[in-house]
Amino acid sequence: MRKNAAAQAYFSDGSSQALSHLAWPSAWLDSEGTILQCNPALQAILPKTGITAASLPDYLNTDDAAGVRLALARLRVTGEPEQLELELRTEGAPRHFTASFALAQMTADSGTILVQLADITQIKTEMDDLAIRESRWNHALVSSASGVWDQHMNGEYYYSEIWRRIRGLRPDDPIPPTTTTTKDSTRKSMPI
Repeated sequence: MRKNAAAQAYFSDGSSQALSHLAWPSAWLDSEGTILQCNPALQAILPKTGITAASLPDYLNTDDAAGVRLALARLRVTGEPEQLELELRTEGAPRHFTASFALAQMTADSGTILVQLADITQIKTEMDDLAIRESRWNHALVSSASGVWDQHMNGEYYYSEIWRRIRGLRPDDPIPPTTTTTKDSTRKSMPI
């Protein structure tokens, strides 16, 4: 991490102290992504990557590094905050973060950007596990040829394609409004 004269002047107004009190991993970046200063929470994470770099994109995989550079470029042009998901390369398992970038100060030749990271590793792992379980459940239902229906929390019903076929309905046929109507249509479609 480097501190240039402009950064020293900017941080002399107390923003450095404010940064150190933020609970989330945070840093001041220049307009190119160079880390000017980071708080203790981010200082605790960066050494775990095994990388010594001056720039935030250097800690990321190629796609995420490009995403950060694009977000910084958009931020310089629009001044609007940017947010994206990043994977930080660490020794062992990768860590996932949501990164928020906000413009703190912009001049004609340089800018200061605040980045804050929210660790979403556990949530992402749980979502990936859930997607795998859903996929397995779906494959089991489809291969078992079981007709399934489900009622959503909002009261709407879901009927599987196999459930519709068992009852003699095509995929786009409306569901009969009563069980009597359903029984009648099933009897008509079933050969004796």
